[in-house]
Amino acid sequence: MSLGDIVGDLLGGQGGSRNAVVSALLASINSRPGGIGGLIDKFHAAGAGHVIDSWIGTGENLPVSPGTLEKVFGGDELHALAGQSGVAPEQATGILAQILPHVISGATPNGKLPVTGQLDASNVLNAVSQIFGH
Repeated sequence: MSLGDIVGDLLGGQGGSRNAVVSALLASINSRPGGIGGLIDKFHAAGAGHVIDSWIGTGENLPVSPGTLEKVFGGDELHALAGQSGVAPEQATGILAQILPHVISGATPNGKLPVTGQLDASNVLNAVSQIFGH
């Protein structure tokens, strides 16, 4: 069972679009060079390092705007995520803005990156359950 399937089970048929975007996001992060570290580098390169650093830290998570996500991921990657998810790019970006802070925060308990650089299923499940109240 893939991490996306686990998240889908947790969402229990609700938010099919969210499930698809979460699955595509997890695959994207885990397949990129450096995993979460690579994503952090992209945020810093786009001038939004303080945003992702807040998600990794133990304090309050700063919000992220769809415009910032477009700078970080770039149009091509966002369109690919949207295509994999079966949603419009604008919808995918909105969903990412809602879930990404929770996913990264959940993947970095106590402000520490996972040793493997990959998203861990249990941390993602905790983050998703907090978002959607399951």
